[in-house]
Amino acid sequence: GTAGMRHTDVYTIFIHPAEPDCYYLAQTTGLGNGRIVWKTVDCGKCSQSIFTMHADGGTVNVEQTWLQADLQWSYIIVPNGFEVLPGATPAEDVVMVSTQGELFRSDDGGKNFYAPVYANRRDEGGLDMHDSIGLEVTSVWGLKEDPFTPGKLHALYTDVGAGLSLDNGKSWAGVSRTLSWRNTMYGIAFDPDVQGKTWCACSRLHDIPHWDFIRNVIGEGAVNISTDGGKTWSLPYAYDAPGALPKWTCCDVVVDPASPVEGRTLYAAMYSIDPYTYEHDGIAEARGNDYGGVWKSTDGGNTWQKKNTGLQTGNLNKHVYRLNLAPSGNLYAMITGANTTEGILDGGIYVSSDGAE
Repeated sequence: GTAGMRHTDVYTIFIHPAEPDCYYLAQTTGLGNGRIVWKTVDCGKCSQSIFTMHADGGTVNVEQTWLQADLQWSYIIVPNGFEVLPGATPAEDVVMVSTQGELFRSDDGGKNFYAPVYANRRDEGGLDMHDSIGLEVTSVWGLKEDPFTPGKLHALYTDVGAGLSLDNGKSWAGVSRTLSWRNTMYGIAFDPDVQGKTWCACSRLHDIPHWDFIRNVIGEGAVNISTDGGKTWSLPYAYDAPGALPKWTCCDVVVDPASPVEGRTLYAAMYSIDPYTYEHDGIAEARGNDYGGVWKSTDGGNTWQKKNTGLQTGNLNKHVYRLNLAPSGNLYAMITGANTTEGILDGGIYVSSDGAE
C-alpha cells in the first residue's frame, strides 16, 4: 500500500508538530496532473498516496461530488489548496484539499475524504439532490422557473452545464450528463402548452461574452430537447442530416407560443464570424464560417434555416448572443462585439416583425 514519490512538482509540505516523522506533501501547482497528496509516517522512507478520486488512480477514498458523478470532471489541486489541522495523532488529523471547483475534507488523517459543501445528499426521483452550504461559485447565465411547476428552477451554468431545483432553490441536482455539450447552458425555453417539453441552447465554449470569448470563437454547440422537464436531454436532429443546425456555439433559443403545438416555431442564436481571409507574412488563412446568425425551425427543432436578411449587413460579426420574442411578435436579436484580426467589429440590437424573414 505504499508508493514512492516520483514527481517533482510538489509545492506544499506539512510536518506534524507532535509526530515529526509524519509529514504530508501535496502537488499544488494548479496545472496538469497536479492532483496527488502523499503522507509518510516514517520520515519519508515510505510514502502513501492518500487522495484518490477515480479508480484508475488506485483505491478510491474520495466521495464523488455531482461534478464528478454527473460530468466526470478532471481535477487538479489548486495553489493554496491544501491544509492540515493536526490532531493528537496523525490518524486524527483534519486534512483539507481544494480543487478548481470542489472542497474535500478528511477527519481521519487522510483515510477517507468527503465533500462538506453538500448537505443532505439524497436520491429524489433519480436526481442526485443536495443542499448547498453556499460555497458553490460559478457564472449563472440565467435562472428560469418552470411555467407549470412553481418552485421548479433551472440554473444555466458556466463549466457545469445545468442545475435543477424542485424546492425553489433550497436543494439542487446537476442535470448535464445527457446534454450534447455539457460545459455551458446559455438559454432555455418551455413549451407553453406541453408540460415537460423544453428546449435549451448548450455549448462547449464557456463565458460568452467575456472579452476572451468575443475573439477566436472555437466551440461546438447545439439546441437540445427534453420531454421530462429538464432531467434528461437529447439532440433533436443529426448533425449531418439535411436541415440540421450547424455543430457550433449556440447561445439562446426561444419558442413562439403562437405556433402550432405539433410544429413549434423556434429561433436559435448562433455565435460566429462570417468567412474572411486573414493575410499575414505572405500567407492567406481562412477564418470564420457561415454558421452565425439567427436560425429558425418550424418543426420543433428537427430542421433549421438561417434567417440573416438585414442582420449586420456589410459586417462580418454575427455574434448573436440573446434573442427575445415580445408579446407583439417582434423578435429581438442582440449581437455582441467581436475582436478579430480585422479589428473590433460592432454589435447591435436588431428587430424583426415578420418572423425573422
